[in-house]
Amino acid sequence: MILIKHFPALQVLLPFFGALFSILTFRYVRVTRIIAVISIALSLFLSIYGLSVINKGTISYDFGNWHAPIGIEYRLDYLNQPIITYINGVLLFFLIFCNKLLATTVLKFIDQKRQSLFYALLLFAHSGYLGILSTNDLFNLYVFIEISSLSAYALMAQGNNPKAVIGAFDYLMLGTVGATLILIAIGFLLSSTGSLNMSDVSMLLQTNYDCKIVKLAISFFLIGAILKTAFFPMHFWMIRSYSSVAPVILTYLASISSIMGLYIILRFIHFTIDYSKIINDLAIFIKPISLVTIILCTYFACRSKEKVRNIVIYSSAVQIGYIFLLLVVPKGELILTPFLLADSLNKIALFLIIAYFDTHSVPSTSMLWRVLVVFSLICSCGLPISSMFFIKLSIFELLIVENLWLELVIVVISSAMSLLYHYKIAKKLCWHHSNYTANPTNITPNSQLSLRGATYSSDEAIQENNKFGLLRRLTPSRNDASLLWLNANHSNYTLLQSSTKYKYYGLIFVSVIQLLLPIFLNQLQLLGGR
Repeated sequence: MILIKHFPALQVLLPFFGALFSILTFRYVRVTRIIAVISIALSLFLSIYGLSVINKGTISYDFGNWHAPIGIEYRLDYLNQPIITYINGVLLFFLIFCNKLLATTVLKFIDQKRQSLFYALLLFAHSGYLGILSTNDLFNLYVFIEISSLSAYALMAQGNNPKAVIGAFDYLMLGTVGATLILIAIGFLLSSTGSLNMSDVSMLLQTNYDCKIVKLAISFFLIGAILKTAFFPMHFWMIRSYSSVAPVILTYLASISSIMGLYIILRFIHFTIDYSKIINDLAIFIKPISLVTIILCTYFACRSKEKVRNIVIYSSAVQIGYIFLLLVVPKGELILTPFLLADSLNKIALFLIIAYFDTHSVPSTSMLWRVLVVFSLICSCGLPISSMFFIKLSIFELLIVENLWLELVIVVISSAMSLLYHYKIAKKLCWHHSNYTANPTNITPNSQLSLRGATYSSDEAIQENNKFGLLRRLTPSRNDASLLWLNANHSNYTLLQSSTKYKYYGLIFVSVIQLLLPIFLNQLQLLGGR
């Protein structure tokens, strides 16, 4: 019971210490994964406990008996504690259901002695996100932004695609610029108020809000935060990074990135400065850009022909446009919570599907696969039975009530065009799949393949073995080394076969959550902007 009183700090420290212990496990990856699951499960338990506590009011937790505003303060309320619970659930889902997929697409390309460091980076990033959500101190916020960002850069560079390093470097450069602007803004606010506590700064700014250095600080902070959310025209780093990083990693990172970026902005404009004094200026700047983002990214998504991933990435950029539009439209923030939750679940489902598809182990004739893909696409584009459908209706109603007819036309056109690019995704994933089949009865055992290779010539062996879909990454050459490659990678194919059913469980789980989400939101009275 003594420890439970410190749950505001423990729910952040558990993943942090889990990362430290993960480093000490060295090559014992299974032990590392167990440590990660236990630390996140405990953090999730504490965050659920915190939900029951905040019903009684806001929780203030001071470190080292140095009370705010002198010391560092964690402040938990109705805004951040539900998000903490949600992202803990997302990471626990990732660790449990994406384990084998992670092993075959990411860990396989990392030296065995260093594989435990991947989980350490994952936990460090998560600890940083939890710290961002919990802290009520501006400089502490910057520290956690850096912890999470540096870990995310390293995570995005993993995998078998060399371009992932370039994408991670682009993310590093733009993220560093954004973090630097935030740090400069914090310095300006400190020089104007003499405090770093957000609540204290909010009170002190009431008397000197019109100071030029304060306005400059607000501008720097918002520009830095918006840059890190990949808002147009500073979105190109997301296009480059997401197109090359292992999609299984995006199942975690992409699903919470928009939530984290928007939370930083909301916490700053509502709890640090006076929102009513800047909303008009903010709307003049953000609303046109959000509309341009929705139009252009919808167009680029429809133009994308080759990769499903590019369509999903541009679709994610469209959702960012919706988020910022709702941020500046009167009463739009009432719809933000259900929109962010539905969008996050859609990203989890879509990037999980892409990760599964990229392993080339998808049974193209499986009815279960097609049902799961089609249902995920229905939820993503906002067709009836999905939560996004009711959310879009709420957005239409809000724009009509506020007489925002231009915004309404753009949102309606974007929603209609989304049907087109989601149809392209469905064709690619369900009907235009490669000739690869996941039927294990059609696979010749490893020993027989060796015998066949010995009796055929090189070209004949390559042609024969290509029938089984196992030489997808091999460039045909006139030597018998191709058969050695086949034998060495047959075990990896077997691993994909054995994990197919396991990975379906993750997709089924997300689909069930998506199906129940409208009921859940209705119970919380979050649908319809209530």
